[in-house]
Amino acid sequence: MLGKRDARSSVRTVKRYLYTMGLIALCLGISLFIYRERHSTVLTDATTHKPQPYTELYFSQPAQLPSRVQPGQSLPVTFTIHNVEARDLTYAYTVDFVPSDGQVTALPQQQVAVASGRTVTVNDTAMKVPQFSGRAEVSLMLLHRPEAIHFWVASQP
Repeated sequence: MLGKRDARSSVRTVKRYLYTMGLIALCLGISLFIYRERHSTVLTDATTHKPQPYTELYFSQPAQLPSRVQPGQSLPVTFTIHNVEARDLTYAYTVDFVPSDGQVTALPQQQVAVASGRTVTVNDTAMKVPQFSGRAEVSLMLLHRPEAIHFWVASQP
């Protein structure tokens, strides 16, 4: 009988040992999985702040934009671009004059280079006002970017 008890005791010891080793392996596996997931790009991207690149476009002196213009008059359009894209860029832009009849008068496309983190004010953009009556919208648009600014003018007799 003593031999059977020793055998049962040995089996229990082996089972305890195997259960303990299995539990250690499971904990180690879970720890490794958590470590890998924690250091994966998905989690890093989700928990790390990365600044979003953007461009600021605005009229340099909005209070001085004309509210009335005469046909044939030169209409200056002064604007500022602030490049926060984290790289140097050349911005293409156009200026449109759209009266209430829908006839678009556009300046030819122009370009301005802006270094990363810099601001450039464009003063040399002017268009000749076509014949119109009523109100017209003046739009400045950056091409290939979702940026545009507008103002309205009325015809002056």
